[in-house]
Amino acid sequence: METEKLALAFGLTRDSWLTMPRSLMGAMPPEWQDRLAPLIDEFRAAWPGLDEVRTRVEVVHEAECPTCKGFGAQGGEQEPCDECGGTGKVDITARWFYWLNDYRRPNFKRIAQLMFPPKTMPQHQDYQAALARVRHNPALDERA
Repeated sequence: METEKLALAFGLTRDSWLTMPRSLMGAMPPEWQDRLAPLIDEFRAAWPGLDEVRTRVEVVHEAECPTCKGFGAQGGEQEPCDECGGTGKVDITARWFYWLNDYRRPNFKRIAQLMFPPKTMPQHQDYQAALARVRHNPALDERA
């Protein structure tokens, strides 16, 4: 049974998995990385059979439903749209986040941009500080 702290960490979502991009974990401060690594090892040791489970992560982006054009119903009908279930929104594969998978050559500018709401970048006053923070490892490729 999960603890209250773990339940609160997931918030009100119905998420069943915790998925974190390795490139973003590598951009966290070294002290944080050093605290996380033993927890990952402890989790793997507790569940050795989990290696048999294959998973796939797909980055998605919420978009307007192409069938009902965001209205939630088809053709002016009151019946909910079959594609979006009446929400007017669908998840589509977000191919533009491909750079999140490249943990060997992180794109520091894009990583720093994830620290702020999309419309404020890169004008946000703390952007340069965030960029400096994620570049804590100068040996990594700086093709940002």
